[in-house]
Amino acid sequence: MFKLFSTRLSMVQFAAFLAATSSAFILSACAGGVGEETNSIVGAAEDDQSVPADMLDPQVTAPGTVDSMVTDTAPTQTDKQADIGYVDAEVIVHDSTPTDIRVDSYFYGRIYNNGGQILDISVKLPDGVQQAKTDSLGKFTLNNLPDGTYPMFVSTGNSGEVAYLLQNGTYVKSILGPVSAAVVSSLDASSFDAPPVETIFYDEEADSSPVVGSDSSYVPFEPADSIAPAGNTGTIDGGTSLSPGTPYNGYFTIVAANELPNDIDYGVVKHWNSGILNASTEKDQNGIVTSLKEWNVEVKFVLNSVDAENNYIKNIFGQFGDEGSYFSLALINGECGTTAPSLAFFVGEDNKFSCSSAVISAAEVKANETMSVTATVNNGLLKLYKNGFLIANNYVGYSLQKTAEVPPFVFGDTEFDLKLNDVRLGEKAINSADVLYRYYQ
Repeated sequence: MFKLFSTRLSMVQFAAFLAATSSAFILSACAGGVGEETNSIVGAAEDDQSVPADMLDPQVTAPGTVDSMVTDTAPTQTDKQADIGYVDAEVIVHDSTPTDIRVDSYFYGRIYNNGGQILDISVKLPDGVQQAKTDSLGKFTLNNLPDGTYPMFVSTGNSGEVAYLLQNGTYVKSILGPVSAAVVSSLDASSFDAPPVETIFYDEEADSSPVVGSDSSYVPFEPADSIAPAGNTGTIDGGTSLSPGTPYNGYFTIVAANELPNDIDYGVVKHWNSGILNASTEKDQNGIVTSLKEWNVEVKFVLNSVDAENNYIKNIFGQFGDEGSYFSLALINGECGTTAPSLAFFVGEDNKFSCSSAVISAAEVKANETMSVTATVNNGLLKLYKNGFLIANNYVGYSLQKTAEVPPFVFGDTEFDLKLNDVRLGEKAINSADVLYRYYQ
């Protein structure tokens, strides 16, 4: 996730620098912002303009090499721009002999890695490769980086080579991903356009319409193995924005934060990938999920048809039966406040399903479209992802109890025109980086 920090040169600092160089200058823009988004690749708070001391890089406060000469007679810095905390692309101080000085185009980023290992960064440019190394916190700096979108490869100890798309420009600075190194060349920035987070919150005891929002009223902190930076609003790996049309100044410190994915099979305890028959069942001798505080379900499937007329709850993959109800990833319509076919993930509350023990998304569901849906459970916090991106989250505070007889796994529904391609059950509440990385495998 990206967190934007910024610093701004005061006029006193500019005057001091001018005195040292004995010439007037123009500070050209050399760093960029990122596009505004509701559930784009990373969300971050826009009102925090402070810079933590550990993120400051003394190199960022010094200008670089000589640029082309520009003569101008009118200043472009305004009081209004200064008030909102951003410096315009051009700060002009007038003198009889104007001279330009270029500030290096820094990209100052961060890749979260919980192991604390040093990472090798390699950015593939049209005319070569630029390389860097992170520190133990994952921070790195790229100097003189030209504007554009480039594949960035990160070599790690646990996942081999992981790829991202790095965007560098006047108005955009972001790291999009992670994805497999094998597929990054076939992707562009639009591949990471995420849908909004639209969770349906429904009070079964209230006689009112459901509320569609981006977050539940209470969401606990993420666990230590899934730390996201402050400002996370349920979004995935991207950035925040300046005021429209306001470029960054070259002296700003940009911190672009993303997470590394875990291994592709991280946490997987059961995997079905062939011969999955609709409406079939399989015994579970152990009752795996009842012993876990965190776990996940990953399902790839195609709905051959979607019923938008009748009310129903139809199971896609779950574990329930006469013995009890543990969980169900389902398609629902007309239930729990839904007004159109919707994806929902139910967990058993006192061994039964209810609207209050589910996360429900208002995202559109289409027929004849391959969907990859992931549901994660983490101490009562439920998250639902579709095609790599978060679409709903809800805190239900459930307590799943193991029954005397363990119910079977259930694939599909007898009244469902459904094809299941791949089903995985895991013992970890995998993070957003894991979900995206697995989707683009």
